[in-house]
Amino acid sequence: MVLYDPSRNPPENALSGAPVELITAVGRVGTARRTVQVEATRFPLYPNVTAALSANGTCDLRGNVTVCGHNHRIDTPPRTDLPQCSPAWDEATGHLPGVMTTGYDVMRRGSADLLGSPAVVDTSSSNVFYSLSQALGITEAELADILSSPDYTAADRSVYMEGITYIQGDCLATVIDGEGLLYVTGDLTVSGNIEWTGLVYVEGSFRSTGNAWILGAVMVEGDSTIALDFGAGNPSVLYSREALLRALTRCMRYVTLSWRELD
Repeated sequence: MVLYDPSRNPPENALSGAPVELITAVGRVGTARRTVQVEATRFPLYPNVTAALSANGTCDLRGNVTVCGHNHRIDTPPRTDLPQCSPAWDEATGHLPGVMTTGYDVMRRGSADLLGSPAVVDTSSSNVFYSLSQALGITEAELADILSSPDYTAADRSVYMEGITYIQGDCLATVIDGEGLLYVTGDLTVSGNIEWTGLVYVEGSFRSTGNAWILGAVMVEGDSTIALDFGAGNPSVLYSREALLRALTRCMRYVTLSWRELD
């Protein structure tokens, strides 16, 4: 299988990115016949995240919290966390810090288990928290186009939520299960289970008292003293670049890479 990853040179490779699909179309007008072959892929994203969990505010990590910034394989089994997740499910390269803030504290209590490289926790005031468009590696106009027709606009516990989930305002949920982009413009509060592959981006605060398992990355902008509060339960965040690429690009539209006329 040939994959397309705009961060690689050449972008078409066998290791990472979205699949390149070969489409053959035949057109006829009267007795005239033409065949066109197109190479296409999903709209290429270049995820730009700096840690497994990044926040523009204080992080309160208590209880049985796992945050691992090692770059995990996309086939990491659900609910795998430290110490089982690393190095058993690590890629060879691409590791990030476990937690990054823009100068705010990371409070570790109880049995919080963190891992990352080159640092487990990075709280330098020089760190930059990226907007959603910057995190996706696209323009604001492209982001507005993507958000104009989301797949879901609320947490729906009855289905597997695959694609773009765009929740305007606060979100109170007991269960979230899916993949792609989970974008909440207010506060995200989860009291049950989360199982998500891809990017969770919260403009408000993120509070979980349940059993969250996220393969990809979490970004919390924060609008209060505590941006992220994992005060109870068994939340786990494992960084995976391939999970971000695959889960996010699957919900994008197709773009043409090349085409040629066969006859």
